[in-house]
Amino acid sequence: MSADLAQMRTAIKVYHDKNHAYPRSLQDLVRDGELRMIPADPITKSSASWRTTVEENVRVDDFTTNAAAATGGGIVDVHSGAKGKDPAGKPWSDY
Repeated sequence: MSADLAQMRTAIKVYHDKNHAYPRSLQDLVRDGELRMIPADPITKSSASWRTTVEENVRVDDFTTNAAAATGGGIVDVHSGAKGKDPAGKPWSDY
């Protein structure tokens, strides 16, 4: 779909390799120097519309009655935030 999407996915991997944790926000990739800026989604033309996938952290005690709520993890992937489908019928959000 876009070189920007591939660049963002690479930046997430580099961030994880360097910090042994996934970024909590896309802005973390900029602060850490993996990206100069968050690129615009090529479909929506907005850098604020990206849809992120976060890791879910589960602990053994999450399943006990006194467990604290599990906290969301860092960003493991990014997708277009555009609604609708491409000309072939694939949802933009699958990219």
